[in-house]
Amino acid sequence: MFLTHPPSALIDGSPRLRLRSPPTYWRCEPSWVWQARPLTDHLLWHVHDGAGELRLDDRHVRLRPGFCAVFAPGDAPVATHDPRHPLLVFGMHFTATGFDGDLVPEQRWCRLWDQEFAVRLARHCDYAHRRGDDLGQRQAVLGLEQFLCLLWDNVTRPAPGPGDAAVEDIARAVRQEPSRDWTVATLAKRANLSRAQFTRRFTAHTGYSPARYVIRARLDRARQLLTETNMSVGQVAATLGYPDVGYFSRQYKVHTGSSPSRDRGGGETSVDWLMRVPTVPLSPNIQGRSDYRSRSVITEYQAPNGFATIPRQRSLREHPLIAALLSLELDPRDYVIFGSGPLLAHGLRADVADLDVVARGRAWHRALRMSGYSIDLGPHSFELMLRFFGGGVEISAYWTDTSWDVDALIDTAEIIDGLRFAALRDVLEYKRTLDRAKDRADVAALERHLSTAEELEPVLCAA
Repeated sequence: MFLTHPPSALIDGSPRLRLRSPPTYWRCEPSWVWQARPLTDHLLWHVHDGAGELRLDDRHVRLRPGFCAVFAPGDAPVATHDPRHPLLVFGMHFTATGFDGDLVPEQRWCRLWDQEFAVRLARHCDYAHRRGDDLGQRQAVLGLEQFLCLLWDNVTRPAPGPGDAAVEDIARAVRQEPSRDWTVATLAKRANLSRAQFTRRFTAHTGYSPARYVIRARLDRARQLLTETNMSVGQVAATLGYPDVGYFSRQYKVHTGSSPSRDRGGGETSVDWLMRVPTVPLSPNIQGRSDYRSRSVITEYQAPNGFATIPRQRSLREHPLIAALLSLELDPRDYVIFGSGPLLAHGLRADVADLDVVARGRAWHRALRMSGYSIDLGPHSFELMLRFFGGGVEISAYWTDTSWDVDALIDTAEIIDGLRFAALRDVLEYKRTLDRAKDRADVAALERHLSTAEELEPVLCAA
């Protein structure tokens, strides 16, 4: 039985592996040819040096440094090598129990990305086992587990490109020194990429834009300093490049779900933690109505007993409105949160009264089905707005009118905690265009946040 994903026992730490032979190196003789009898156990093979060819059933593969395979009981591999470049192979026979199926990936082998690490790991397994004590035996088995994890990781994930190592080095540097005045321009220069190329590659590699990554690194370090040192909130904020303690506190709370003073040991305050806010009704019923004045059809989720009240949640995804949106189980790739939601995600607002969502494709059609509105809307579906949870979540297939490119809004959105939020510059443009009195504070906050540099440079903007 072959799996296309790592067996759960390998991930949760419950496999039972037992070595049947010591970790061993083979420097193959010039005339060496391997024609194995069907194996009675598993065999790990890792090529350190040399060149050759291996055949298993009807598959052939070149042998070169970094090649790693796990053969299963019953396999009968055949291998040869180039006498001018004799193979140096590290391996060990072992048995495995406690797996949900076989532990061998369907592909069976791959070339490990980090050959230097694999060589060191093999050396450590060999040394630990030869010591002969219980701790050494345990370390040898853990080394085998590490080889199995590396094989699964390299088989199931795409190989990193030439620029990925540079991006990872930069991400590591940011984590190690989050208080430095990192800018997109300096980071891109360090990677020898243009700013646009670097931003795309960095976001693909880490899952966060450079700006968001720096912010998260600083706030992670802030939490460590607040909980493990005697530094005050003001000292921590200044150390990490926040001249405005209030702005620091807002971002910290969005990121961690807690306030800096609470983590510093100041205790929980009624302002921070006992504010009572509307929450998601547990069993909403659907009531539809038509608003003929706006020519839009509105469908509402309303709680039979009204809204309950609970203490404010402690993370972005646990915010009552975010939780309500997530409960609809829309495809997260096909919608974006616009309006004031992005300000909440960035800590520029303490709360919002509702969430404005723009949806397309599967997300939009699921929202339609949940609302019970099934008419074929044709090209005029932009006239429909779906209102859920008493208006707490409003979903439409357009944004204010058809002049906004919905695909562009969604595809260029910033992903925060697994949710797509409209780019802050799009939100600023929208609120400036409306020029409503209620939006002026938001406009000012957005301008302060974005004004310290062009296109998020420096990446951390002070209020």
